[in-house]
Parts: sequence; structure tokens; C-alpha cells
Amino acid sequence: MTEHTAPPDPRAQASLRIVDTQRKPVTLALLAAVVFFLLLGGKNFWQQEYVVAGLCALATVVALLYAHAIYRRLPNPLSDIALAFIVVAVLAVTIHKRDLVGVLWAPPLMLMMHLVSRRQVSIGFDTLAMLIAAVHCYQHHDVDTAFRVTVILLITSAFAHIYARNVEGHHRVLDEQREHLDLMVRCAAVGGMEWAVDDERAQPPERLAHWMGLPNTPGEAPARIRLRDHVSAEHRDELARLLAQLVQGHTEPHGSRHSPPQDLRVVRPDGQEVWLHAEFMALSDAEGKPVKVVATFIDISRLRAAEADTLAALQRQQELNELRARFVAMTSHEFRTPLAAILSSAELLDHYGERLPIDERQAVLKGIHDGVHRMTHMLDRILLINKADAQMLECRPQPLHLAQALAQIAHELIPGGGAELDRLQIDVTPPDAQSRLDAKLLQHILGNLMSNALKYSPPSSPVAVHAVHKDNDVVITVDDQGIGIPDDDLSELFEPFHRCSNVGERKGTGLGLTIVKKSAELHGGHVTVSSQAGHGTRFTVRLRQGEPA
Repeated sequence: MTEHTAPPDPRAQASLRIVDTQRKPVTLALLAAVVFFLLLGGKNFWQQEYVVAGLCALATVVALLYAHAIYRRLPNPLSDIALAFIVVAVLAVTIHKRDLVGVLWAPPLMLMMHLVSRRQVSIGFDTLAMLIAAVHCYQHHDVDTAFRVTVILLITSAFAHIYARNVEGHHRVLDEQREHLDLMVRCAAVGGMEWAVDDERAQPPERLAHWMGLPNTPGEAPARIRLRDHVSAEHRDELARLLAQLVQGHTEPHGSRHSPPQDLRVVRPDGQEVWLHAEFMALSDAEGKPVKVVATFIDISRLRAAEADTLAALQRQQELNELRARFVAMTSHEFRTPLAAILSSAELLDHYGERLPIDERQAVLKGIHDGVHRMTHMLDRILLINKADAQMLECRPQPLHLAQALAQIAHELIPGGGAELDRLQIDVTPPDAQSRLDAKLLQHILGNLMSNALKYSPPSSPVAVHAVHKDNDVVITVDDQGIGIPDDDLSELFEPFHRCSNVGERKGTGLGLTIVKKSAELHGGHVTVSSQAGHGTRFTVRLRQGEPA
């Protein structure tokens, strides 16, 4: 948070501190003084009193400078000492030339000095003014006149001093209020902007310009902008409609109209996304016509990010719940079948083992082994996915002959050979290509893809497996003429335990494609699929050689 210090004594600043409600009257009074000095200076110049005419010209310039500074809220155009010398000279010459009429100029000059100069300078001017007036009255009139004039000027000085102190106290209170308001605004991270109804371009404050990522040169005000040009496209039309409704019709004289809060997304030039909570208010003139729009903004980017994280966590929790439901359904089905076979086989051996022929006994034992092997294979797959998720599965590329590796995977997939093996049409380009891949992960990839292609396609249809080297990659495609994949299942095809809606009674765990995807990613590659229900499927796997992820 930016540190704040107490403002210095306003009387010690070289700035004009006129109450806003008196700024216009004081400016008009100074302009009236300008007219008077012009007339008086012209008259003295015509009468060849050039000294008085010169002082009137100087007083005219000073009055114009201060009128402009007061009206525009600018700093003092002259130093307090220089102003005091000029005013003393003008007062002395005026009293000398106009006698008691010149003395009448002392009270307004005292008040002006108390308003625009430091306390010590204004008190010094009052003392010199009273001394000049008293000496002049004593020399040209009598002691009583000098005394009366001095008392009147002393009372005038006191009232001017009291009035200036009241103005100073008023400004001190305003400074404290501004300081508190600024602190509250900074703590609340609020930005504001206002613009005329007939011109939507406005200069944003420094905080809002920083939020929007607008170019801002230190020491220079940000350029004028139109708010709707900086919000994202999806909010632009809604913002235009809201602002148009806000300024339509009339309200009570000097009334206001508020709009519903609006959340706006702003994309900064550097691509960063900022969310602003905006509220708009239209201010009306004396006739009730909206003339100005005031907008306040709060940066809610962190709140939006927290909401997004919460929604993502909820989505992830829903996915985990669905995954758990799939796991329970799959295991209850996939384990129940082999367990039932194992149990029935064990009971058969227990009750009739001695009476069973050797070949039937071997068949029963083979059923037990097959059931155990099926459950073990499924558990191995689950453990493999868990290792990949925990980043414990490693990719260790080694040189291998790609054609031989694919042929070996095919023979391990179909140990007995025969017609089922003949369905696999394996082609490697070039045939003698040497690759640097992880043999185990390659077996996981092609074993699952070949197995699925054979399982989900007609018994007589071929399955084409083609591998080719492209740059530093190995691209492998597996094409079948099977049942294909419905469009609704493509988005979740590689999720664990997901099985397509058209698989029917074909057995499976829904883990094979998940293993394919994770194995390809460990090679620094990826897998894509193109399919249409009833017209076959093509899987394309791209593997980066020798660069494990």
C-alpha cells in the first residue's frame, strides 16, 4: 500500500487556496479591479502622471495573473515577497495621490494578501499598510484622523486574518477528507471515470489505465479513451445497450439514474485478462436531462480466478466421481466373471476331482489359470495408468529394428498365428528403418491398438498397420474396417474405463486407449483418431525418437 503523509501547512505552499464556492466571485472581483486599473491608468497617462499610470499597468497585469490562477486552480504566479512589494508600492502611491480615497484601497488589499500569501507576509503587509496610512493622515490631517484610520485598518486586518484562518481550516478539513477518501479508494482498489453524454471519450485515472494496460508515460496523463473500445467483444454490445438506456429520457432536476452492475472482461495489450466490476450513474442538469456519466470500477480478476479454480475443482470432482462409478461398474463385471469361473472350477475339483478324467481336470485347471491371468492383466493395466499419472513410468529409448519390433508385437498378441495373424497387414517404410523408441511402451501402444482393431472389426476384414519415419518422428497408423466410434464418444475416448456405446457384448476394460495415450505422451508424442460409426477407425500415433517427455 502506498504510504501517506500529512499535507504540509497550506499557508506555506506557493498555491492559491480559495474556497471553490468563492472562486468565481473572487475572479470577478479581480476582473473588476482590472477594469478599474485600466481606466485609472489611462486617466493618469492622459494627465501625464506616468508613475501612477505605470503602477496601474503593473497592478492590471498582477490582477489578471491572479484572476487566471484562481479560476484555473493554478499555483501562485508570483512569489509572496514580490507580490507584497508591488502591492505596497501601489498602495503608497495611491494614498499619496488620492489621500483618504487611497486609504480605502487598504482593506481589500489586506484581504487579498491574507488569501494568497503566507501568514508572515500578510501580517507584514498589514503592518506596513497601517504605518503608511497613519503617517500620511498625521502629516496631511490631524492626530485624530490618523488614530481612527489606524484603528479601522487594525480591525480590518483582524477580520481578514480570521477569515483567512477559517478558509485555511476549511481546506485542512478538505485535505483530510481527500486523504481518507484516497486511502479508502486505494484499499478498496477502486477506479473511476466520467464522460459527457455527447462525447464518450474520457481520460482514465492512473489506476484504471494500469488495470487496462494502457501506455502511460510517467509525469503525463493517460490519453483519452472510449470504454467500449477496450472491453472484450462479447461484452461490447451489452455495454453499449446499457449506456444507451442509462442516458435516455429525463430525471428529476439535478437527479441521477443508476444502472445494474456489470462485469466486463478487458484483454490487455500483453494478452493478460482483467475482469472489472463496473457500475454506471447518469447525472442530469437543471432540466433533468442526463449530461454526464460517472463509472466506478473494481478489479475482480482474483475473484474471477478463484471462481474459475472452484468450478474447475468441482468439474474435476465430478469427473472423479464418474471415474469411480466406471471403475466400480467395470471391476464388478470384469472380476465377477473370472471369479465365478474360478469358484465353480474349484468346487468341481473339490467334489469331483478324483473322478474327473485327466483331460477334463486339465481343462478345469486351465479355466482357473485363465481367470487369474485375466484379473492380473487388468490389475497390471490399472497399475500402469497409476504409475503414468504419478510420473513414475519412465521412457527409455533404445535402438530397435522397427519392422522386427512390430512383427514381434503381433506374434505376442496372437501366439497361435493362423488366420487371425494373417489379418494384420504390417508395412514399415523404409523396411530396414532403425528407430530409438522404448520397446515396452511401443508394445503397450501397438498391442492395444491392434487388439482393438481385431476385436471390433469383422473376422475376415484386414487391419492395416503402417509405420513411416518423418524427420525425427515415427508415425504409425492402424486402420480397421470395424464398427467405428460414435461422435458422442470421441470426446471421452481416452478417459479411463470409458467404453463406447456400440461395443455390445464384447469384453473390455476401457483402459487400453488410456494406456496408448499416456505411452505416446511419454515419448513426447501424441495420438489422434478419425472415425465414423459403421465405417471403420484410423488411429495415428506420432512418437518423437530418443526424446522422452
